[in-house]
Amino acid sequence: MRPRIDAEANSNLTLFELIRQTDLATILPENVGGSGLSTVKMKPAFEPKRAARLRRRNAYRSAAARAFIVMTQQIVATFASG
Repeated sequence: MRPRIDAEANSNLTLFELIRQTDLATILPENVGGSGLSTVKMKPAFEPKRAARLRRRNAYRSAAARAFIVMTQQIVATFASG
């Protein structure tokens, strides 16, 4: 399957406006949808994707990087608990 790409956007807000005001469609996670958008269940559903966080050992980590690590650990713990 090769989807036809009619538009690309670098921001969710721009993407949502394109979808709301045209006859275009997109594939997004279910929890990302906004008002004025309708969802359609995909069958078969997409398989979950794995993600990895990589960093150099003993490398400097900015405050943003440290906050991101804490946030991802909390999200992973939430999903792991059910």
